[in-house]
Amino acid sequence: MLLVLKQLFKPMNRQVDWLLEYKLSGDPSHLEALVDLYANDLLHFLQSITDTESAHNIAQRTWLTLITKRHYYKQQGTPKAYIFTIARNALHDDHRYRNKFVALDDVNLTTSSHSSDQEDAKHLYQTICLLPFEQKEALTLQLEGFSLEEIALITTTNQETIKTRLRYAKLSLKRHLGNLHE
Repeated sequence: MLLVLKQLFKPMNRQVDWLLEYKLSGDPSHLEALVDLYANDLLHFLQSITDTESAHNIAQRTWLTLITKRHYYKQQGTPKAYIFTIARNALHDDHRYRNKFVALDDVNLTTSSHSSDQEDAKHLYQTICLLPFEQKEALTLQLEGFSLEEIALITTTNQETIKTRLRYAKLSLKRHLGNLHE
């Protein structure tokens, strides 16, 4: 499980703002660079909150929105935060349309060959799925490597609210997971 968490916190490449480059030039190679950098993280975030099919559809809508509305990008945060904001808005639109979320049961979160690690990771994921949406969203964004400030920007919520959601999410996880190992 530690291996999974370490992979989530790998350093981000902040040398070139490919989104700004894409906004200014419209060059498809810049869009390809964005997709290469963020597509997997975006899909993982969406799959953590909704079912696989919806996650893929929302990811596609996110990239299409980015293509058609690239001129709206302002360099206020990271390109990743901007892309995740678009995805979050699309996720909320989908939620309003369908008025439900589906928990995933068939996701393999780790590539570890140790079955106990896989079971722990699967159980952790299932426990995260039980959290209320706002707590699950904040925790998932934090696990994706976003700072409190970036999470607040993505969710259009103040930082203190994000801290509270994360605290309650962690307490809930600790309480639930602690009961299993006692």
